[in-house]
Amino acid sequence: MPQSQNSIDLELNRLNSPFSDSSSDPDLPLTMDPPPFFSSRLPAYSGPHDVGAIDLEIPLEKPKRLSETLLKSTKKPAFEVESVLFTVYYPAVKGARSKDAPHPWVPKPLSLTAEGYARAAGVNNFIIRPIFTFALWVLVGSIKIPAKVDVPLLGSDGEKFPVMVFSHGSVSSRTDYTHYLGELASRGHVIAALEHRDGSCPGSMVQIKNKKDRPVFLLKEGDLISEPPMNDTLLKKEQLAFRTEEIMQAIRVLKDVNDGKGKDIFTSSSRGEGSTLDGWKDRLDFKHLTISGHSYGATGALQALKTANTTAANPAIGGIALDPGKSSGQLNTNIPVPLLVVHSNSWSKTHSIFFGRPHFDTVLDLVRGVRDKVGSAGASQRNRCTPPTAIAAQLCDWRYG
Repeated sequence: MPQSQNSIDLELNRLNSPFSDSSSDPDLPLTMDPPPFFSSRLPAYSGPHDVGAIDLEIPLEKPKRLSETLLKSTKKPAFEVESVLFTVYYPAVKGARSKDAPHPWVPKPLSLTAEGYARAAGVNNFIIRPIFTFALWVLVGSIKIPAKVDVPLLGSDGEKFPVMVFSHGSVSSRTDYTHYLGELASRGHVIAALEHRDGSCPGSMVQIKNKKDRPVFLLKEGDLISEPPMNDTLLKKEQLAFRTEEIMQAIRVLKDVNDGKGKDIFTSSSRGEGSTLDGWKDRLDFKHLTISGHSYGATGALQALKTANTTAANPAIGGIALDPGKSSGQLNTNIPVPLLVVHSNSWSKTHSIFFGRPHFDTVLDLVRGVRDKVGSAGASQRNRCTPPTAIAAQLCDWRYG
């Protein structure tokens, strides 16, 4: 057996060891739901609608390799998109009951995320990994996301919901923003919360039917082989290209669902959810699609917005950037659609130099440039940016209301 395959097999065996909280082993204590002594349960969503959640992982028809960079550990491509993974949050039928348990706030196995945190802290070894895993189990192991899994979409035929694709920040995952995204869903939005496999998520398991599961961990420059040698600028460039492709793939999947291919999407997904998607035909309003993200995800969203509303593959009519990254590469300023940037006080108050000038000044100039570019479209343009405007109003309500 090739060395690379041996490495993958050993990695998977380790992740399914007694500290990996695998639900397939009934003897493991981590399958239990301990009370969160040191944390609180996630609050219920406060909007007028119940919230549903569906995990989807859909393979690409053919893997898309975005660079020649290799993983040092396996000599395999580091930036090749094989599948796209996201959770859909959506307004659900009132009182609908799910046959599935709620999603855990930290996906299992916990050891996957724990190793990612250990890598981020620079202490990844056989002693620290179990300690981090145990700490995650004690602190958050029993916390569930308060959304009903795979229940029917709210409303009747003809009622459409605006759509958002959301990109997470560095050392984060698709579940880190569940309360914010679920709140939007409870107010009538359909949200696709991506989990990126670009080496910025602590740990993610690529699951494709009829293929061996493959873990993807947090990446640093030293984990990669490239020509020229990997550096921070090149790493961010390749990660942002990977994130942009995942955003486009998520839009493609959602469009397929809206075109009546929900059953095919359910069948092709490795996550076993989506049985209700067959009833989603013509229910998603792609005339009100926004691309959003936080921190590194905001930088990625800005990158994806470069082609917004210019191609059939990217019909986004607006973007929302929450605290654009300070160390996640250059910010794309070529944005042809309305843009809302939310710059929190905690993010702004620290003076940060960003490519030779204050970060806040860079963001301010970006926003002014977009304003000047799209503002000339007049009133008709303003009519097209309902979702960002509505969400902005909601954000203000939460902040000041």
